[in-house]
Amino acid sequence: MIKSAVRFCRTPVAPHHTIREGDAHALPVDPGTVDRAKIDRVLMHVAEPSSVLVQLHLAARPGARIALAEPDWDTLVVDAEDLGTSRAFTRYTTSEVVRHATIGRSYDLAQLRPLADYVKELERDLTAARTGLRQMIRDENR
Repeated sequence: MIKSAVRFCRTPVAPHHTIREGDAHALPVDPGTVDRAKIDRVLMHVAEPSSVLVQLHLAARPGARIALAEPDWDTLVVDAEDLGTSRAFTRYTTSEVVRHATIGRSYDLAQLRPLADYVKELERDLTAARTGLRQMIRDENR
């Protein structure tokens, strides 16, 4: 997948994009240099979601567009004739398979962010990211 993304970034469609592989807990970028970032179904798997959010905050430049999307696996519905089996599968998934299964339910920044002085900034950034994501979608649909 990374090789395909790197090839895509060499095309005229995305000449200013850069793909880097790295650990989300220690992003391989200089502070304040990221214009756009997307985290989609990542926080549920990482060891420390708060650490990843701190890294994202440090990497993003002021005004960067950031999108976060995480599911709530506790609301998983399995279409099965046996309701007990369906519920057992959901319980198994949330307790054994996905590390942070309900992180998508609510980004409680006070709990996710151990560095209290970043909370207000991150809340502002997330609000801007929501607005930016909507604008990106509008721009792409033009």
